[in-house]
Amino acid sequence: MENQLKDTKKLSFVQAMAWIVGSSFLVSVCCHHLFHHVVFPPPSKRAHHPETIQSIIQTSVQKEALKSEYLLELMRLSRNYPLLSKAFDPKVAEYLLLQSPLIQEAHVKMLGPSSVYVDYTVRQPIAWLSDYENIAMDKEGFIFPVYPFFSPKNLPEIIMGLPAFATRASLPQLPLATWNRPLQGKAVDLALEILQVVQPYTKELFFLRRIDVSKAFENSYGKREILLILDNAYTKKNDLQVIFPHIVRLSTQNYLQELGNYLALRAQLLEQTAKDLQVEEGVSSPYRVKAKIIDLRLEQLGFVSDGR
Repeated sequence: MENQLKDTKKLSFVQAMAWIVGSSFLVSVCCHHLFHHVVFPPPSKRAHHPETIQSIIQTSVQKEALKSEYLLELMRLSRNYPLLSKAFDPKVAEYLLLQSPLIQEAHVKMLGPSSVYVDYTVRQPIAWLSDYENIAMDKEGFIFPVYPFFSPKNLPEIIMGLPAFATRASLPQLPLATWNRPLQGKAVDLALEILQVVQPYTKELFFLRRIDVSKAFENSYGKREILLILDNAYTKKNDLQVIFPHIVRLSTQNYLQELGNYLALRAQLLEQTAKDLQVEEGVSSPYRVKAKIIDLRLEQLGFVSDGR
């Protein structure tokens, strides 16, 4: 009788384990089927599913400022592997879009069960950050790559003497250059202030080619300077356009006054240069002459020399 009771108990334990294993297997199969065929069905089934994301509609200030494929990639969507609408979170998509250094603002929502609507604003370049290749900056100091997203821009250059990208400089005046955070520091403030002051004159007087503040914070006062390279255009009677470059050297203390002095002297300097200009026959337009260096760092004095 005791042996028969032991066999019954042993059989019950085996049966219980069998039920547990079987139930676990059945639940796993059901979850696998639900996940791969309902929530995330295979591409062949998803492509024809009525509630998959099939298209993207975008709006921005500029007409299709960025390619739809790029926006899809940022949001981790794919035309070849459409995602079910129920698995798409617009807030997460907005967060992912804002990880791009090109995008300033982004708003995402679903339009029906199969379309994603994206309204976004791209950053507008005001200058090249020529410490690095193919990088521009906006008025807030954010930097971003230009090619292949935008067409080439005829913008002034800013040089600050920065170290390698994403590397902190030894001088506290220099900013850390990285994506999705504005450049900050005295060098940035100085360059942007000069750009703002000079910009109104660029439409009629000259083209601002470069602002160089890389030596504005040297330890030696004698070495401190701000360099501006300005291209002055002049058209001769034979329709030949001549470019007169001026390299203007300013101090870091009185640069606004010195810039005003340059504007007062500019017409006289150009008149004298044009008078002395001799151009050979057959040269192409625009014809660029040798630059003149105009040093205005000493109060009430100006030195003019030919550029090196």
